[in-house]
Amino acid sequence: MTSTPPLRLDNVTKSFGGLTAVSDVTLSVHEGERSVILGPNGAGKTTLFHCITGTLPITSGTIQIFGKNVNRMTPNARTRLGVGRTFQITNLFAELTLLQNVVLAVHGRARGARRLFTSWQSERHVVDQAHAELDRVGLCGKADLDVSELSYGERRQLELALALVGGPRLLLLDEPCAGLSQSERQAFTGLIRAIPSNVTTIIVEHDMDVAFAIADRLIVMNQGALICDGPPEEVRNTTEVQEVYLGDA
Repeated sequence: MTSTPPLRLDNVTKSFGGLTAVSDVTLSVHEGERSVILGPNGAGKTTLFHCITGTLPITSGTIQIFGKNVNRMTPNARTRLGVGRTFQITNLFAELTLLQNVVLAVHGRARGARRLFTSWQSERHVVDQAHAELDRVGLCGKADLDVSELSYGERRQLELALALVGGPRLLLLDEPCAGLSQSERQAFTGLIRAIPSNVTTIIVEHDMDVAFAIADRLIVMNQGALICDGPPEEVRNTTEVQEVYLGDA
């Protein structure tokens, strides 16, 4: 492990007028760690992700990614530091093929890439990389299908492939298993486990089985604040977490 954590938050707060969505959050995430953020709707989990990736500016506090203060960095600049992300709502080009979606992502991660999409077939290395990313998530056999032809679970797989393009060192997955069937959740859990161990992964998840199956560490939020943070079994046995989150599970 390096001495500088991939992600460090110091007293991070995000307010919308009189509403505080994230309240004074301080934490460090270690290299290669798989952390799962739990909490009910409105706990501030996705807002915290938006703050980390730069989609939303923070109200106060400091965010460091690989030792760099990113408070004033754009989302694209944070991506170039090695941050990858998926979203709660699928964000794909439905009228394009799976391969074309990944090729676009490959171009987007390349600094200074400004080529028109019409030339993509001639770039063999780009096409080969796109096929490799699809194969990693089990979709290589469907590379030439339009995204509109995919099931919801397959769209989630494609989103993971896009997030992994360029080899991110810090990966944020926002409810990747939401809306999936039990078998799809199990398959997607396997994909998460297969992410290289040097990729620090933070996951927002509601499914307790998924969370306990993949987490090295559980971070529990309520009303914008952290209420518990530690190894899964330790968090499972915390009275406050049992009462607030696990009692109805």
